[in-house]
Formats: sequence, structure tokens, C-alpha cells
Amino acid sequence: MRLKLYLSMCLVATKAPYRIEQPIPARVWASMLALPDPELNGARRVSDALTWLHKKDYVRLVRSGGAPPEVRLRSASGNGAKFVRPLTNYVQVPLGLWKNQWIARLSGRSLAVLLALLDLQGGKDPASPPSMNTQQRNRYGFSQDTWTRGERELKNLDLLTVRRSPQGAEFDWRRMRNTYWVDVEALNSRTAPLHDPSGADSHGSGRGHTSPEQ
Repeated sequence: MRLKLYLSMCLVATKAPYRIEQPIPARVWASMLALPDPELNGARRVSDALTWLHKKDYVRLVRSGGAPPEVRLRSASGNGAKFVRPLTNYVQVPLGLWKNQWIARLSGRSLAVLLALLDLQGGKDPASPPSMNTQQRNRYGFSQDTWTRGERELKNLDLLTVRRSPQGAEFDWRRMRNTYWVDVEALNSRTAPLHDPSGADSHGSGRGHTSPEQ
């Protein structure tokens, strides 16, 4: 849920100095993210997530009395540096993620995997979908369990195509690797279903209790 909240705040704070000057109540964020009981438990989860993001230097919270805090974005690297809108080497997140309610439907785990795959396929031809080796996956900080479960959820929702493809030159020893392609058009054109078509629970938190995926 933390990742969903951070991405949503980036969508709101689009111009320098990248802050949300008119505070948004936690219950409003909770409702937007379709959290259960947005007025109470959902709002509490949002408040906890904001506090975590503040402690980890992803945002700065400026409090004034009993009003909701002003949110000032910080670098997504978590180093406390000022937020700067990247001009190159960035992942373009489809607006359909919010417009079609995928932001609420996807678990934090599958959302993190989705972002990594969008980064991987950026600028590539869908006729030659990219593969991801263990070193690349580790660069994103995924455990094997997180990756496997996130990938499965995206496939169940028909957002991801995974195929086995030989890798290597024609006369070299060739190994089979998975290739991945995210259906961005589906994100932009289809409304997210209320439930996972496979019947599996996809609303788990993913990694450990300190993960920004939660």
C-alpha cells in the first residue's frame, strides 16, 4: 500500500516544488485506494504508511495542529534528496492504472513487479519481448517468492504475457529463459475486475514488514 500511496502522491504533485499544499485527509486516500473501512481502519493504514514514508525519507510531512499534514515529495531513491522529475531513464506509468482502478486492484507486490517490467520493456519491440535474468531481478530488490507471486497475479489478470524463449547466438549453447511483455493497452482500456479471475488472494502485502510494497 505504501508504493500505491507514493505513486498516487507523485500523480498529484506534478510541479515543482512537488508538494501537496492542500492536505488530503487519510480517509480520502483510503477511499481512492479502495481500502476496507476507509473512514477508520483504512485511514489508519494510510496514516501509518505516510509515517513510514516520512521515516524512510520518501516524503516530508509538515504538520500544523490537528489538520492533515502537508506532503513534500522526496527522491524515490529514499536518500532524502529533493524530488526531481526525471527527463531520461524513467518508467512511464500508464494513467489507466488510476483511471481504470488497477491501482486499487493490484497488490503492492504485483504493482512493484509491474513497474520493473515496464522499465525492462521500455523502448523495446513487442515482437522481441525482453527476458530478465537473476542479476537483473536482484537489482530491483525482489525475492524469488515476491517475483513469482507478482508475476502470477499479473498473468491471471491478463496484463502480462510470459513465454519461454531460447537465448544465445545461433551456434552457442542456448538456454531457455522467460520473456515478458506487459499489455499497456489493457491497463489503459480495461476496468480492473473486482476479484482475481483465478480465485487467488492477490491482496497480500508481499515482502517483509519494512517493504515499500506494502
